[in-house]
Amino acid sequence: MDQIRHELRLCEATLSALALAIALFPPPASGLALVKGTRHASSPPTIISQTSSLETADRISQEADELFANEDYEGAIARWQEATELYKLNRDWLAAANRLSYIGLAFNYVRDLEQALSAYEQSLELLQQVEGNEFEKGKIFHSVGSVYFDLENWEQALNFYRQALPLLEIAVQQGNTDRLDLANTLYWMGRAYTNLREWQQAIAHYNQALVLLLLYEKANEPEQVWLGQSLDYWKAEIFYWLGISYRESGAYNDAYNAFSQAQMAYHETQNRSREADALSELGLILEDRSQFNLALQRYQQALAIRQDLCRQQPNSCTQDEIVRLLVYVAKIFYELGDSRLGENYLNQSLNLLSEVENPGIKANIFSNIGYTLAISNRPRQSLSYLYQAVDYAIEAEDWVLAARTRNSIAATNIELEIWSDRQHINYLLEEVLPLLERGEDKPGIAAMLRTAFYTRFRLLHYHCLKLHQTMRLRI
Repeated sequence: MDQIRHELRLCEATLSALALAIALFPPPASGLALVKGTRHASSPPTIISQTSSLETADRISQEADELFANEDYEGAIARWQEATELYKLNRDWLAAANRLSYIGLAFNYVRDLEQALSAYEQSLELLQQVEGNEFEKGKIFHSVGSVYFDLENWEQALNFYRQALPLLEIAVQQGNTDRLDLANTLYWMGRAYTNLREWQQAIAHYNQALVLLLLYEKANEPEQVWLGQSLDYWKAEIFYWLGISYRESGAYNDAYNAFSQAQMAYHETQNRSREADALSELGLILEDRSQFNLALQRYQQALAIRQDLCRQQPNSCTQDEIVRLLVYVAKIFYELGDSRLGENYLNQSLNLLSEVENPGIKANIFSNIGYTLAISNRPRQSLSYLYQAVDYAIEAEDWVLAARTRNSIAATNIELEIWSDRQHINYLLEEVLPLLERGEDKPGIAAMLRTAFYTRFRLLHYHCLKLHQTMRLRI
């Protein structure tokens, strides 16, 4: 009897424990227990319905892929959202996270950047529930960084690129991806540093990206397409932006070499528009070196390409770059003492000026017209264009160009003896310095302060001499 009572109490306790367990931990509706993002059936009676549900999700996702490939981004988003919900119901967090990342990409394509960020953030949340998968996490961190880059929030872009980098490095070591994804993140970090005018950081990241790209090219087919472009195209892009960073940091020889590499690579890939950009940059460096004949050759090559492209595609052509190059060529002819050809090209640019719409390009063009008029002995006329250049530069939020143009205004007013030295100093400190600080142009700030200090020193020296002469006369 005691034995029976004991077994009865044991049975009741077991039933109570089971009831409590069921209340606290109800079985999932799907009947699936998922481990590390894998699909694993735990009870045979529900396998058929779950398999069917996952097959439906896969089918819908495939339909979304096709819609995306046909550029129906809104349709793709809607279908991926359906698939995502089915994957979530089956607790397939990895598949759901991947589809959310695709949704983020599609929102990026339609330029709904806030929705893109939301989708990527949801994807990252799901991936936290899945062990490993460094490659997927790295890709999404990179994608979030790219959205912030498009929003021109360079610091936030760098924040997410930095989080992507170690994950992609692990993925490369594990063999889950190749060096190209790593090179891509390093390249865009360089671009963000370029926009922040942190030239040394930009140079370091471009060089790292370039090394990885060259190593990959050596080990694989050089004709391979990556992110929709050939490897030669991406090499050219890295060289181009490396040239920009070298030039802005004052390393002109390195800049010239980088732009030369970019120009050759663009030429080989028949990317004529970007080849014209590289030729223009080479012309600017040669002009700064006072190698005017060589600069003229590069500008004229770039101009011929731009004009030819406009003849081939008149509906998609803008006059912005043509006008800019016409001014560059005019300026060189004046430097070479050929005022007739200089005037000819300057008039061509002035005739097309009304067709330029981009305020940043307008600022550059007006600033160069002002300089061209100054060196052709028309300083008063140049002031009109320089003042307009400042307005356009501020509209484009190009604070450094606005500051440099105001510096040219100050120099012209001094040359014309319109301003006193004291007015010059005040203008530099009150009108130029704040723009340089806003543009974070540290070399420009240092140069401007040196000019102001030298001018003030010269003014004080002159004042002391006058005072000394007056004292001597009184004695």
